Amino acid sequence: LSDDAGPDSFPVAATDSDGNVWVAWQAFRNGDADILAARQEGDRFGDAVTVADVEGNLWAPAIAASDDGRVAIAFDGYAQGNYDVGLRIFQGAEPGDVVPVAATLKAEMRPTLTFDPAGRARVSVARAE
Repeated sequence: LSDDAGPDSFPVAATDSDGNVWVAWQAFRNGDADILAARQEGDRFGDAVTVADVEGNLWAPAIAASDDGRVAIAFDGYAQGNYDVGLRIFQGAEPGDVVPVAATLKAEMRPTLTFDPAGRARVSVARAE
């Protein structure tokens, strides 16, 4: 998935409703930790895409696939002086907007992610006071 000299760590994977594997991971590039993702395209993976283009380091990716073809990737990041959690949902290869999930003055981190039976993305976070 990556031939970059920087570290790639904490991979997570899910299979979408078409049977394509998605992998997301933390990648250190140019002194920053970002979350990247790649989608299976036939017998290979497509180019990696940056899940969120935000300031600060991003950590702890989580991934889930819905029955209707969406793939959601959650992550935590340190951009506002504390840890917050964000989410991006892809429809096929098309990314939606990055949505803040937990962004208070508390430290929200280490998301877990699933889709409920109604197709809603559900994110749980660890929170420190």
